Parts: sequence; structure tokens; C-alpha cells
Amino acid sequence: MLKIITTLFTLSMLIILLPTSFADDIIYVEPNPYEVSLWPGESNIKEFTFYNKGNETWYCDLRFLIPSCGGAYGYFLYEGETYPYHSIEVPANGSSTFKVKLTGRTLFKIGGTTDFYIDYPGENYSAENIHIIVNTWPEPICLSIIIILFLVIIVLIIYYKKRKKTQGHSNFQQPMQQQVRYCPNCGTPIDMNRGYKFCPKCGKNL
Repeated sequence: MLKIITTLFTLSMLIILLPTSFADDIIYVEPNPYEVSLWPGESNIKEFTFYNKGNETWYCDLRFLIPSCGGAYGYFLYEGETYPYHSIEVPANGSSTFKVKLTGRTLFKIGGTTDFYIDYPGENYSAENIHIIVNTWPEPICLSIIIILFLVIIVLIIYYKKRKKTQGHSNFQQPMQQQVRYCPNCGTPIDMNRGYKFCPKCGKNL
């Protein structure tokens, strides 16, 4: 009997002295992390849920950290409008939701990965965040234009190289071709490339 009482007392003390790190699970959000893939210009609206397993109502001002550059941007969505900040209230032993709107950038933006973070205070004021990963892909039209321009440049380079080679060959052959005429009076051959207007032998007008 004494052994049973001792065991129960030990278990109760262990429960009381459990590490406070389990308290971090009192406030949590799902899904976290969240990953999505978007085409440029495409939008995605995602709903997140905060859970409060504590006995008191939990209030929080959420802050959306927006990267200065990247393939996408995001804001909180509330009543059809977008905001970089959002306040949320989660009742005791309850839950509360909020929405985020994510949009891929346009203007020939090449695809990549953009990481967003929504900061919120956890239990005992610990710094927590929601990690959102947005993968953006190159816009098909933009990608097609880039490929076409690349091919056009290659064709032009080949064309001008061939044209330059042909012109060089023509210029090389031209001095080799002599325009020879014969004097109608004495029959002397005359190189017309030298600009003769009279026969250099007899003086006959050519």
C-alpha cells in the first residue's frame, strides 16, 4: 500500500514539475508552414486558424513581413480589403480564423521562391511566426517572348556573319577582273580600269 501511495505521489510531482515548454502549445496556428505555387498575376486566398487551449481570451496584433523584392506579395484580407496588419481575438478554449491573400508578381518577373513571415507573440511572450512559402513560375507569354528574341538574335548574327564573309570575298575578287578593250585603230589592248579615254599608242579617241 505504501508503495502505491509513493508511486502516485511521484507521478503527481512529475506532472506538476513538467517543463514549461509544453505551454507553448497553448497558442498555435494551422497550417504552419504553408506552401503554394502561383503563376505571375495569379492570386490565392488562404484561411489560417488560431487555436487557444488556455482559459483566457487571447488577443494579438499580427504583422505581415513583406519582402522588398521577390516573385510574390501578400496581405491580410478582411472584408474584401487588404492590410499589412491585422488584430485577432481568440476565445478561451476556442479558435479564430483570418485570411491571407497571396499574389504573384507580373512584368516579366522570373519565377522563384518568396518567404513570408507573420509574427505573433506566443505563450510567455515568446516570438513565434507563421511561415508562408510562395513559389512563382515564369509567365508563359513572357517566357515565349524571351525565347523568340533569343532565336531572332542568333539568326541575325548568323546572317550578318555570312553577309560580311560574302562581301569580303566579292571585294577580293573585284581587283582581279580587268576590263580590256582594243583600240579600233591600231588594235592595241587597253586596260580600261586605268581610265584611258584615248589610245596610249596611236591617240585614237576611244
